[in-house]
Amino acid sequence: MKQTPLTQLPYPEATDVVDVPTHLQLLATALDSRVYLRFDSTALRDAAITAPQAGQLALITGNGFSYYTGTAWVWVQDRPMAILTVTTPQAAPASGATAATALQFDTAVIDTAGGHVNASASRYTCQAGQGGWYWVRSSVCWAPNATGNRVMSLSVNGTPVPYAQTQGPASAVANWTLTDLNSHVFLKPGDYLETFVGQNSGAALAIVAAGTSMQVRQVHG
Repeated sequence: MKQTPLTQLPYPEATDVVDVPTHLQLLATALDSRVYLRFDSTALRDAAITAPQAGQLALITGNGFSYYTGTAWVWVQDRPMAILTVTTPQAAPASGATAATALQFDTAVIDTAGGHVNASASRYTCQAGQGGWYWVRSSVCWAPNATGNRVMSLSVNGTPVPYAQTQGPASAVANWTLTDLNSHVFLKPGDYLETFVGQNSGAALAIVAAGTSMQVRQVHG
């Protein structure tokens, strides 16, 4: 058997033993993952395609096309988007004026491209075929404490993103302190995005779950 140069579809050589059923079966099997299938729901798609291949297409009735990135099914018409939140309060140790603690996002409210996993809770990772410019907004809610400043920054692959930092003074002792940061970041497949925070109140300071999140959306692919 030989294969076509671009898609490696099998076809018999002149010297092969004539076996039409086998040759047709090999060709049909090779084509099976290259044509798009039609399903009434994502559940039916996932039940039928148990070993999807990167780049495979599937049409979902009423929703449109989805394709497999190699790690997750995503909608063709949608740009990647995620909203990551904190449900378990965290504590940020005193770090002077340095944003040295990566926020641990334990819940994905939405994650259309599968960029977040709890095993690496601080990270949003750009998936295969999803490279481009991303808008990022990070918000942090600090427990009441009137001492010092609160800082926050974004990083890609552990390196701070230029101009993606913010710093502000603590609020009055009876009030929560909110810090907010918006930026545009370029991500390549495999790059991971994190939000780092710091504070100089003199002791560890709690980060309140409510009001703490990271929102990510691709704006240009």
